[in-house]
Amino acid sequence: MPRQRALAIATYGPPSWRLNGIMAAIGGTIMFISVVLFLVNLVITMAAGERLAAEDIPFTATIQAPADTGWAAKLDNLRLWVHQSYSASWSTAHS
Repeated sequence: MPRQRALAIATYGPPSWRLNGIMAAIGGTIMFISVVLFLVNLVITMAAGERLAAEDIPFTATIQAPADTGWAAKLDNLRLWVHQSYSASWSTAHS
C-alpha cells in the first residue's frame, strides 16, 4: 500500500517552497475564476444572445498565382517534408 503524505501541511519542507505554493494557489484561483466567467458568458450568450441571419463569408480574389517552378513549388511538395522527417528520425534512432 503506497504511503500518502499531506505535503501542503508538512513542516519539513524548505521555506523557499512557501512562496511557490502561494503563487501556484493564486494562479489556480485566477484560472478557476476565468473558466467560471467564460462558462457563464457562454451560457448567457446561448440563452439570451441576439440571433443573426447567417451570411456568406466574403472571399477575396487571388493576387498572385502559386508558383509552378522554382524553390517555392518544391517546398510545397509534401513528399519532401515526409522524407526529411523520416530520414531525421531514422538517423537519430539508429546512431
